[in-house]
Amino acid sequence: MTAGGDSLERRLFPAGPPSPDERTQQSLLDQYRLLVESSERVVARRQTADTFFLSINSALLIFAGVLLGQGDPISAVGGTVGTLLSVIGFLVCLAWRRMTTSSRQLNTAKFKIIHLLEEHLPAAVFAAEWDALGRGEDPSLYRPSAGLETWIPAGLLMVLYAAAAVASLATAVVSGVG
Repeated sequence: MTAGGDSLERRLFPAGPPSPDERTQQSLLDQYRLLVESSERVVARRQTADTFFLSINSALLIFAGVLLGQGDPISAVGGTVGTLLSVIGFLVCLAWRRMTTSSRQLNTAKFKIIHLLEEHLPAAVFAAEWDALGRGEDPSLYRPSAGLETWIPAGLLMVLYAAAAVASLATAVVSGVG
């Protein structure tokens, strides 16, 4: 274990390594179950948040499409509304990206603790699973989706909203001057 891992283990077990008696083992198992359930809840909350942010982005894009179809997008008003919608979309994506990153970091920490607890339990199922998946380093065994979950709002939608904001702002400025 690394120096940071040793420090984490000291923090997890401040009184020293747990004793092998039945009461202590049951307590460790209960804490282990609680942490695994907590990790599952983080994933469920992230999935709910992903749905929420995807819905907001869909609504913004539909609203922008309706406005473009109804009005004159090359007018000062159209450009201003387009800029406003783009800025709102960009900020929504920024919040989405932050929540996704935060959830991933939280679960990474939870699994470090789960792995430490497994060192004191009869079976280390999550550690063994992680090893079977090449510890995330061999794409032929496992491709984490966490990067993709961050890339969609951060890369794709934020760039789209930024470009739309610049184009809409330019339209509003040019139309306002003309």
